[in-house]
Amino acid sequence: MTFQTKIQAYLSSHVLESGHNVQCAVDWTGGVLYTIGQPSGTTYIAKFDLNSGVELAWQGQTAYSPKIPFHEWPIGFDANGVYFTGNDFTTFIKANASDLSQNVQSAISFNTAFPQGTFSPITDTGGGKWMLCTGIGQLTSSLEVFICINTSTLATWTPGILSYGNRIACGCAGQYGTGIGYIASTPEQSDPSGSLKFIQVNVNSGTQGATTLSTIAASTIDAGWTVIGQTGMCLDQTDNNLLVFVQGQVGATNQYYIIKLNATTGALIWKLACPGPGGGPQTQQSVIKSQKYVLLYGVSGGANGIVIDTSTGTITTTITTGLVGLIPSGALSQSFNDQSGAIFGEYGYTNMGQPQSPLPLNSTPNSSDGWAAVYVIQPANPSPSTGTHASYVRIWGNMPR
Repeated sequence: MTFQTKIQAYLSSHVLESGHNVQCAVDWTGGVLYTIGQPSGTTYIAKFDLNSGVELAWQGQTAYSPKIPFHEWPIGFDANGVYFTGNDFTTFIKANASDLSQNVQSAISFNTAFPQGTFSPITDTGGGKWMLCTGIGQLTSSLEVFICINTSTLATWTPGILSYGNRIACGCAGQYGTGIGYIASTPEQSDPSGSLKFIQVNVNSGTQGATTLSTIAASTIDAGWTVIGQTGMCLDQTDNNLLVFVQGQVGATNQYYIIKLNATTGALIWKLACPGPGGGPQTQQSVIKSQKYVLLYGVSGGANGIVIDTSTGTITTTITTGLVGLIPSGALSQSFNDQSGAIFGEYGYTNMGQPQSPLPLNSTPNSSDGWAAVYVIQPANPSPSTGTHASYVRIWGNMPR
């Protein structure tokens, strides 16, 4: 059967449309999606079936008292629940994963705002569950970029103020069951010529701590760069090293790169210039088990994509067909699952179902704006389609987090 691009949307009155720097939490193994946003003046958290796009549950603002107007960053989940922040970003909210009813709110003492950052689930060597929370440091006071929260006990630890002038940080989980996570942080605005910093976090009892693996200057990535920033990272599960999207100043010959770092030393393994920006904080939820990463980027009339071999840092295929009318969000919210062949993100899309556009699945409308999964390449872990394309069913790759 000839492969065709397809799109599955996740739409309801409880989700925020594209372009607002939102995040979601994708449970690839459980087949569900959690979103947070404020589409009509009220903040909602919602849960969807990944395969069908059906909304399974939702809760409104009165149940959570989340921070407004910065209501969109970030959201995460693990076996103990679903998590986001409220009030003045000093409250860690834990919700029930089944119906999204609130379990608990816990005050946290941390000098960071959470409207920009990531929640990354980490399992320690004893099976304990932790959430690595990164954020954006306050501009007028000392800077911190992360805190770790035990999602069973809500106990927290932090290394205190990091002696580094970095302001915006993202994170990702390391290998499952190791208690290890990673952070990439962007230089402070007052130090635009500063370097990226890469940190390894250990949440295991008796060895809790943070280790700086490396710092990478702009010129290391591109001789024409004088500034550098990160736009998302994830673990490559084929070799357990790190994939990080970085960008230089506007107007550079090559403004965007993806790089691979050694997860033990932080050393640069390879770098690859990209035609468009990386996937933002959503990148951390990617599943890479077959040495592939697909990045979509906007072009006139739609999108193109590149298929990257993550073992060598080379582009193996440029996708120029089947994506007409699909516009990736400028908010850079994309994650890729190479087992299903789906790239998940925020999209504006029009006239779907045309010969050179993705085929809408289930109740996906021909035109809309918001979260969607776009099947861009043949999956590494395929399952037979059942019935018509409207009831297309696929097994999503397993990611034990």
